[in-house]
Amino acid sequence: MAYGDGQCGFLTIMGLAKFKTVPKIVAVGQNYLLHAKEMGAKSIPKNPILFLKAPTSVVIPPEPVKVPSGVVAHYEVELGLVISRMGKNIPKSKVTDHIEGFFCGIDVTARNLQLEAKSAGSPWSVAKGFDTFLPVSEQLPLDKV
Repeated sequence: MAYGDGQCGFLTIMGLAKFKTVPKIVAVGQNYLLHAKEMGAKSIPKNPILFLKAPTSVVIPPEPVKVPSGVVAHYEVELGLVISRMGKNIPKSKVTDHIEGFFCGIDVTARNLQLEAKSAGSPWSVAKGFDTFLPVSEQLPLDKV
């Protein structure tokens, strides 16, 4: 089972044992009110907070998540989309033409590094991109949802 079409896929993963090209992983932050409040926000931002995860963060269970020494790791379960066609300004009626399927992912964060970066006004991608910080499930094809 493959994620994406190998051309511009969100994830291009083969089976459960190995993965190929992962060109881009885009995630949305503070999109869940209780977690946003836990992180000090009063509400969900009007505009989405987008961040990237490194392609090397993808890991397929049973491969373990490897937390570096000194890192306080937190995690959230996420619903992921497999984007199989690029596009911009896509009409709502055509969105599903660009989605190949869904997967379950676990977004692991080095919370102590994220809080340090946020306090300094710096980007917090360093806290999101460690190797193995994005375990993913098999893809559920769009036509099965």
